[in-house]
Amino acid sequence: MKKLEKYYLTPQTLGLATMGIFICFAGVELLLEKTGIINSNPLNIWWFASSLILFYIILSSIFCFNASNRLIYYRNAILIYVMLAAAICGFSSLITGIGISEAASHSWIIYVLSIVFIVFMAIIAMIRKIVDLAHK
Repeated sequence: MKKLEKYYLTPQTLGLATMGIFICFAGVELLLEKTGIINSNPLNIWWFASSLILFYIILSSIFCFNASNRLIYYRNAILIYVMLAAAICGFSSLITGIGISEAASHSWIIYVLSIVFIVFMAIIAMIRKIVDLAHK
């Protein structure tokens, strides 16, 4: 655990990195579709969106352990998650022309991931309290 203590990303940095990765993946995917290398499937962008939202959830949960002020980290992580999910879903809708309600099961995946994020944060808060008690 000592090696992980020196690594820390704020939720803002993590959210910007996730959004940047999404824009890069979406651009490459659109380029590959335009050149005919891959078949055109508008739901591919929604797959990237769902997977990168999960990426943010996992990394935010991991970096939560190293936060010095937990309450501020939790607040920022949840606010950034809401903004990130809205931005990624908005960009996906703009790029594909398919709204979130029409994106097959991806809308349900994003709803479930939102609940999973809150559950992860609660579990990590309890684990951190247990570790703090064990250190005393």
